[in-house]
Amino acid sequence: MWYLIIYFMKKLISLFTIASAIIPLATFAAPSSVGDIYTYVQRIINWIAVFFFLLAAIFILMAAYKYLTGKGDPEAVKEAQNMLIYAVVGIVVAGLAFALPNVVINFLNVTTTYST
Repeated sequence: MWYLIIYFMKKLISLFTIASAIIPLATFAAPSSVGDIYTYVQRIINWIAVFFFLLAAIFILMAAYKYLTGKGDPEAVKEAQNMLIYAVVGIVVAGLAFALPNVVINFLNVTTTYST
């Protein structure tokens, strides 16, 4: 069962990576200003952050399942704890993906017209 989940996640990551590279090129015109570039980058970062949040939620559910089916086995409990740590790291990375562009834009004092 775990092999199927991992296989599916690998395929999903591959598909998401390809789509995140192609979609901005196919749907947007060439940027004409720094604000346009920021808009494109922000859209890509938003999609990546959403993907990380979803992946972290899946890992939390998998860790809970592993913990509950471990029946007190120290190795299974340790693996579930590690999965939970990875999920928290994923949530932190996704949060930083949302926050970091805004910090850089505020630091550079660039005016943008991007709306979520």
